[in-house]
Amino acid sequence: MQAAGHDTTGPRTHSARGRFAAITGLAAAVVVGSIGSTGPAMATPESGLRAGTASSATPSLEGSVSTMRSDPRGDIRPVRRINWQPCRDEPAMQCGSYLVPRNWRNPAGDYFRLAVRRLPATGRPGAVIGSLFVNPGGPGGSGTEFLGSFTDFAALRGRFHIVSWDPRGVPTTTPNLTNCPDAPTSSDQRPATGAFGWTGVARNKMTPSAAANQACLRLNQSLTPYLGTNDVVQDLDALRSAVGDRQLNYLGYSYGTTIGRTYALRYPNRVRVLMLDGVTAPTGSVFSYLTNQGVGGAVAWPMIKGSLTPATRVAYDKVANYLQTNLIIQQGASVNRWDLWSVAINAGRDSSALAALPSIVCGLAAAAGIPAPGCGPTNQSRGAVRRALDEVRAVTLGSPILQMVNCSDQSGRPTPFQVGTALTQASLKSGPEAASNVLNFSVMCSGMPPAWNQIPALTTLRLSVPPLLINGIGDTATPMVGARANARGFLGSRLVSVRTTFHGLFGLVGSKCVNAVGLQYLINRKLPAANLSCPAP
Repeated sequence: MQAAGHDTTGPRTHSARGRFAAITGLAAAVVVGSIGSTGPAMATPESGLRAGTASSATPSLEGSVSTMRSDPRGDIRPVRRINWQPCRDEPAMQCGSYLVPRNWRNPAGDYFRLAVRRLPATGRPGAVIGSLFVNPGGPGGSGTEFLGSFTDFAALRGRFHIVSWDPRGVPTTTPNLTNCPDAPTSSDQRPATGAFGWTGVARNKMTPSAAANQACLRLNQSLTPYLGTNDVVQDLDALRSAVGDRQLNYLGYSYGTTIGRTYALRYPNRVRVLMLDGVTAPTGSVFSYLTNQGVGGAVAWPMIKGSLTPATRVAYDKVANYLQTNLIIQQGASVNRWDLWSVAINAGRDSSALAALPSIVCGLAAAAGIPAPGCGPTNQSRGAVRRALDEVRAVTLGSPILQMVNCSDQSGRPTPFQVGTALTQASLKSGPEAASNVLNFSVMCSGMPPAWNQIPALTTLRLSVPPLLINGIGDTATPMVGARANARGFLGSRLVSVRTTFHGLFGLVGSKCVNAVGLQYLINRKLPAANLSCPAP
C-alpha cells in the first residue's frame, strides 16, 4: 500500500492531520468570530423565526427574504438567499449564516444559526451547474473548516460553487452543547497488563461512558431533541433553496453519507446527484457496529501490517508482546497495549498516520530497550511519538455531538455481554487490533435512552440518477460491508472499490481513477457501466 501522492486534478489538503480530523469528525473547535461574515446585518427576522434562548437580542437574517411556503411533505421552510461576504480568515472564500427553526415541526420557536461557507465557482457563468454541498462527516465535523480541501480542485470548481456548512451542534453553529463531561480516554478502566476478559473490558468502558452521556443529556435538554440527522436534512434542503438550486448536488464523506442517504429517502425528487464516499451502514442500528467493524478490522489489519517492512513487522510483534506484561514510559506518561492496538488499527485511515506508524513502532521498541535489528531510523523524537499516540487516543474518545446525533438516529443499545461477545470473536479471528476497532464504535450509546428521532433504514430506492458510492476495501471506519449494502439498496447505483485502508477518497488522496469517475458523475451525471475497482492511491 502506498502513501497518497500529489494529483493536480484534485484539491490540496491543508494538512493530512487536518483532513483526517475532519473526516473522522474530530476537527478542533474554531473560534466563531474567525469564520463569520463581515457583512452588515439585515433588518428584522423573517416572520415565523424568532430569537432563540441562546441570545436575548433579536437575530438578523442575512440576504433577501421571501415568504414561508409549504413543502409537499408538509415541511414549513424559509425561502431566503444567503448574503455572502468575504471570509475574514480567507478572503477568497465567502461566508454567511442562515437561521433555521430548532424544531421544524414548530418553525415559530427557537432557532439555530448555521455557519455557511463557499468557494465560488471559477468557470464562466454559462458553465456553472450550481452549488455542490459537501459534508466531511463526524457527526461533529466542521464543514466550513473542511472546505479548504477543495481550493485547488480546478476541474470541480470550474463547474460548481462548492458549499459547506456546520450542522446543528457543531461549535461554529449556535447554540451548541455545553458543559458535557469528558468521555473516558481510550485506555481508562482497562487492565494495563495481565489477563483480561473482553466482556469486562466492555463493561469497564461503558460504565463511565454512560455517566458522561447521561450528564450531557441532562445539561442540554433544550437542544438534544433537535440535533439528529432528520433535522439536519431539513436544514440542508433549506440551504439548497437559499442558494437557488432546484435540485441538490451533494458529496458526503463518512457520516456525511448518512446525511445524503437520509436526504434522498426524504426528498428523492430533489436530488440531481448524490455521491457518497466512505459509506455508513444503511440499517440505522448500533448493533451493525458489532459485526461490521470487526469485519473492517479483519480486512484492514493485514493490509496495514503488510505495509511495514519485514523488520518493522517483527518489531511490532515484539513491542505488542512486551506490553502484555509491561508498560513503556514516554516523557513521564505510560504507553500500554491498548494504545498500541489503537495506533495500529487507526493508522490505516490516513496517509500521514500510516507513514508515521513505522517510526512509532521503532520508537517504542527503542524506548523499551527491545532489540529490533533493521527496524530503521527512529525519525521521531519521543515527544513526537507521544503526540502521535495522543492523537490516536483522541479518535477513540468521540465527542458529545457525535454521541448525541448517532444515538438520536440509531436504534439498539448493546449490553456489555453483547459487546464482549463481538470483541471476543473479532480478537480470536483477527487479533486484538480488530477487536479494538469494534470497541471504538460499539459503546458510544451507553446509558442513552432509545433512539428519539430515528432515521429511516434504506431498503430499496431508485433515484432518477442513482448514486455513486466510493469505499476503501480496508476502511475501518466505514467497512466495505456497509457500502455494499447501500449499493444493493440504491437501485441502479455504482460502487467504486479502492484497494486502500484510507477513509475519504474523492479529491483527497490523489487517486486519478477515483477523481475521474467522480467528476464524470458530478458534472455529467454519468455512472460507470458497472461497479469497478481502483488501485491504491
